[in-house]
Amino acid sequence: MSTVFRNGDDDDNDDAKDQVFDVWTPFGDCGFDFQTGETYLVYADSDEDTNIMETDNCTRTRRLSDAGSDLAYLYFYKERKAAAGRLEGFTTFDTLYQVKQRDADRIDSPAPAVTVELKSASGMRYTRSDPSGKFLFDGLEAGDYQLSGYAPGFPDTVKLLSGPKRFHIDTRGCSNQVLLIPKVP
Repeated sequence: MSTVFRNGDDDDNDDAKDQVFDVWTPFGDCGFDFQTGETYLVYADSDEDTNIMETDNCTRTRRLSDAGSDLAYLYFYKERKAAAGRLEGFTTFDTLYQVKQRDADRIDSPAPAVTVELKSASGMRYTRSDPSGKFLFDGLEAGDYQLSGYAPGFPDTVKLLSGPKRFHIDTRGCSNQVLLIPKVP
């Protein structure tokens, strides 16, 4: 498949031209079904010997209209180099989540609507886990963090469900964290 890739506003080369190269994807269940006329954010592996790039359904390749969180991370990575860290995580009721093999897009026993607090030396940020238990923080500086989960109703009702869980993010780094939420009988 031949694809046109735009360099965007490359700071190193104001006269950057569009580049055309092939991206290969396998047939069958693992292949990525590119559609003519759509624009994609492609994650691919490159073979230096053959100059072939390959992608499949197991990468984060997706239509640009579905790549919002990745585009946010890439923005911070390019524009705010000191604050380009990312934290992806999920909340779950599953006490065996560490020993089970899991699909990153499907979480067993997700804990939705948990208020997630991210605390660092520079302050606190909050988000809520989505219906599949996932949460995301972008634009993080390198440093030590604490992650906590609160019951729905926060901040009017403060009931700590999980944490604080300590972790570190390197400059422009990524971290994946899980908050185990106890099931209320």
